Amino acid sequence: PLLDVIAAIPYLIHFLLVLLYPPYCFLKRRSFNSLEPTLRSLWCGGIVCSVSVLTQLFLPTAPPWFNESAVYDAEGKLLYSAYNEAGFQRFDTLTGFPLFHEMYSKSPITFGSFPSLHVAFPAVILLNGSWISWRFGAFHVCLIAWAALYSHHHYFIDVVGGFLLTFF
Repeated sequence: PLLDVIAAIPYLIHFLLVLLYPPYCFLKRRSFNSLEPTLRSLWCGGIVCSVSVLTQLFLPTAPPWFNESAVYDAEGKLLYSAYNEAGFQRFDTLTGFPLFHEMYSKSPITFGSFPSLHVAFPAVILLNGSWISWRFGAFHVCLIAWAALYSHHHYFIDVVGGFLLTFF
């Protein structure tokens, strides 16, 4: 249960980071002596999100949890697959609240495993100037990469793709 909680924390806050980091940069613009970090974080985040979603729409990739839960007939046709919170079902059971199930059962993109935005967003913040320290930013990218793999939400190539996406 401890690893499930450790994996759930970065997943729960990763969207908040994307929303809070540009305002943080804006508020700190005097200490940065520039508005550039704010604009760069918005630009990079927008590009990363756009490229990722376009990739997911035109090159759909099933996540590990889909492949683990899909049922096929003898000819290889998909018979059944359910929305799945993958490894986070244990977190939902532990808390007694279907938080992750509710989030992932409403996702409009089932085949959006590659590249991992869970990794890309913290990597954008890291490359733009982590708000706590460079080491903490690198730790956060590694932690969410591990959580994505541990929870069976992404394959290793998805994690690498999400990280590399931030360099383009």
